[in-house]
Amino acid sequence: MMSKTFFKKITFFPLFGLLIMSALLSGCSDGTTPVSPDESNGSDHRYTYTVAINALHKDSILFSLTAYSSREFVLPYHYFDNPVHQHLDTVVHHLSITDSENRTISYSTSMVTVGATQNMVLNLEGTVSYPVTITYTIDPNAIGKDEALGLDAAQLTDSTLLYLGNAIFIVPYLSTSLEQFWRTDAQINVSVHNRSSASLFGIPSNGNFTCKNIYELLFAQLFMCKSSLYSGYGGGIQFTFLESEDGLIPPDSFSTIGSNFTSILNMINIQYGNFFNDNLTVLFSKIGGGLEGLFSFIQRDCSDPSFYYVLAHEALHQFTGIRCGEYDDPWWKEGATTYLSYLVAVRLRLFPKDEFRNYISKRFAFSDSSSFNVALSDPWLRTNMFSSWKWDIIYTKGAQVMMLLDYRTRIASNNNYSVEDVMSYLVKQFDGSAFHRNDLLDAFKRFGNPDIQDIFNTYIDIAGEHPSDSLLTATYEKLDSLGAFGEMGGIQ
Repeated sequence: MMSKTFFKKITFFPLFGLLIMSALLSGCSDGTTPVSPDESNGSDHRYTYTVAINALHKDSILFSLTAYSSREFVLPYHYFDNPVHQHLDTVVHHLSITDSENRTISYSTSMVTVGATQNMVLNLEGTVSYPVTITYTIDPNAIGKDEALGLDAAQLTDSTLLYLGNAIFIVPYLSTSLEQFWRTDAQINVSVHNRSSASLFGIPSNGNFTCKNIYELLFAQLFMCKSSLYSGYGGGIQFTFLESEDGLIPPDSFSTIGSNFTSILNMINIQYGNFFNDNLTVLFSKIGGGLEGLFSFIQRDCSDPSFYYVLAHEALHQFTGIRCGEYDDPWWKEGATTYLSYLVAVRLRLFPKDEFRNYISKRFAFSDSSSFNVALSDPWLRTNMFSSWKWDIIYTKGAQVMMLLDYRTRIASNNNYSVEDVMSYLVKQFDGSAFHRNDLLDAFKRFGNPDIQDIFNTYIDIAGEHPSDSLLTATYEKLDSLGAFGEMGGIQ
């Protein structure tokens, strides 16, 4: 997700617009019937998606989903713990459902709330022979620009395309629990066939990829343009730079940015392992921070002083947050990634060490505000931290908690291990899934077995309890003396 320097909020989908969509899609429902996931869906969670890009026109980009057991499917736009775009009109068009005997399947529609959005669910009716195939197109103009992020979830011109996975894929309705809906094990295969004159980026070069759950699918990003601006190599993979519009990055800066990004990827690769793609795409855009993706990310331009920190943050999300998630600690994805990516940027001298010190060692700025009287582990944050403007407690206090955990780990292990080792172990163990609090605590036991329960009990699980300036400053100084923020290499 975006860096902590970015202010975010959620714009909710108007219910009126969703009811109109219900009427357009089906005459069999009034759009208000409650629905829950069909328990008869079975456990055959196999889903095959095909995207056929015949030309850069909304009616020439065809989507299909083949499912082997589900009877309920959720239409986009989907909530994916990021700022939510405004729903302006019907997203899905030309919808058709057939089964394995080539029969047209009828359906009714119902409304559900998934995370911070209201979604329409298609309910298959009658006898169905599996697999079923759903074909459709989408209207990119039906989703408005997010007011805070300043980014379209679906954007299409006669020469460019930007599609976020949560704006384009119909997905099975697997659970009323948001965490289970996102992380239920599934076998998802996606093939993108590009027959247009523009080049395709954001996914593996052969156009095919797999996902282990719906959450990963929602973070897929498709980019198309005439050509890339810069290619380099780092961390064992090739990377490609694109621009959403001309002139965002000065041409004479690409070589320097590319060299520094190589250093970032190398450091991440050494600590966390191999990336999951043969090409990592970075799209520079006029947004307020960064937006992570499954094989790519969208990044603010280089005019911002936190430019390289955001690069490290979004690159690290390839490991922390997307492919590995959590069930009990909604602060972890952004809080952990914030601290860990600052370590990368500071050590490479791509972010000023004194600015990091000021940020990480100052008591949470809104600690005296009753509106921030919420615990980091409160599940309410999972769907409300952006709409309620509470995101800063996740990024800032979450990063400070990670620093406390880092010190305890280093002391307990005689400075042989750090919190980075714990997180590296965790994301490898739970690649393609999510961990519980006990799994997180058990991971620390493997690296010096530090005494950290009081940190969880106080600063993570109690609302309004924030580390003091003196504790944070002392912890920073001790970590610095242990070499935690050691500088390596240098900015070019």
